[in-house]
Amino acid sequence: MSSSERAIAELLKARTGFKREAGQQGEVVLDGPYVLDATYNGVRLAEDFDLELVVPGDYPASLPKVKETSGIIDPGYEHLYLDGTLCLGVRGELLLAQLENPSLVALLDGPVRSYLYSYLFRKRYGCYPFGDRAHGALGILHYYGELFEETDFTTIVKLLGAVCFDEYRGHLPCPCGSGLIARKCHGETILELKESGAAAIFSSDFMIIARELDDLRQSAEKRERALRQNLESLSGTYRAPKIE
Repeated sequence: MSSSERAIAELLKARTGFKREAGQQGEVVLDGPYVLDATYNGVRLAEDFDLELVVPGDYPASLPKVKETSGIIDPGYEHLYLDGTLCLGVRGELLLAQLENPSLVALLDGPVRSYLYSYLFRKRYGCYPFGDRAHGALGILHYYGELFEETDFTTIVKLLGAVCFDEYRGHLPCPCGSGLIARKCHGETILELKESGAAAIFSSDFMIIARELDDLRQSAEKRERALRQNLESLSGTYRAPKIE
């Protein structure tokens, strides 16, 4: 039995309300109820959700998509993707955990459970219960910064780029710019990530960062042009006071 089929069988056994259907392009769709009853720091929250899991044909090499189908989550919630699926965290982080433990039950009882509890807590109290990793590029940078034990965003981008695009050579200078050779600096982490099987997701995370940085650059250039045009317009209409 494949890892995918074992994970699906485990879920159907643990969550007897879930049903299996064939999806597109080898996908398997699992639909069923998910009863959340969780307590954090003395705050108990409970709600009955309906969930849909779309398990890709190459699971666990790719991440499942999870959607809440009971209509409880506000469609405008910031941690939803455009297709309505749940943004459970940084994709690289999720895939590394999945490759280490390919379990759909673990997905439901870990990231999904935390996500749903956080949503209910945020809705009731106006804040997140155990912190909230920023959405988009900033959250991705923070995650990889934790992996590399770095806080400088430029350094983090260089190291992630080395994971995604460069051939590893331990005797060459580390991409972080420390002056040390890679094997005596960030080389071990770079090599582990390269050999993890999650290269495609790391590249996807890198491209999200690159796109957002490019959008910020273009926005800054537009603001600069607008400011320059306003200043030129003001200087053209300004008349110095006549001194008698």
